[in-house]
Amino acid sequence: MVRAILDGRKTQTRRIVKPQPTEHHQFKSVMYGHEKLGGKFSESVFPKCFVKLVECPYGVPGDRLYVKEAWQTGEKLDDMNATEMESAAQEAGYENGPYGPLWYPADGSYRQWGERDAIDFGNPGRKRSSRFMPKWASRITLEITEVRVERLQEIGQGSACAEGCPTLNEPIEWFSVLWDSINGNIYPWDSNCWVWVISFKRIKP
Repeated sequence: MVRAILDGRKTQTRRIVKPQPTEHHQFKSVMYGHEKLGGKFSESVFPKCFVKLVECPYGVPGDRLYVKEAWQTGEKLDDMNATEMESAAQEAGYENGPYGPLWYPADGSYRQWGERDAIDFGNPGRKRSSRFMPKWASRITLEITEVRVERLQEIGQGSACAEGCPTLNEPIEWFSVLWDSINGNIYPWDSNCWVWVISFKRIKP
């Protein structure tokens, strides 16, 4: 998926709505930027006289997101976590990140920190989980362009392609397999759950 973003093939992501509406509730519309809603989202329910405000936890159009991915830094920093690296660099006088050389296994990219990286930090160290990537190590920034809610299986071929489907695959079938590989234990494809549909564009340096 990181490679798909870098290639410009992935411009959408779907996330489970939590908590899911009950059988007595139904999403009717999604609104943002409305003065009375304060940028939150409107979940209209039956009967129509009841309206519940639901804020998308991932943001609204115009907000920016940083992408987490697997990463590495120099092997001499393997015993330090991201917070310790940041603190050590700031104590040494470096106010802004990144705080060391960075390698990205997704495509083998290398982000140089200084001319003496190999001497000061050694070879690429242990692979670090995307879960623990700090903002200063991220190389991809996205800007949200649209947010809506829909049923999972309402996805069309165009949206499945926008999720990063390789061109030679059947996009909806490919996406359903991908979805189950990530969310199958909670809300599998067959559950047809409600999802946030978040469209975005990449902000290039």
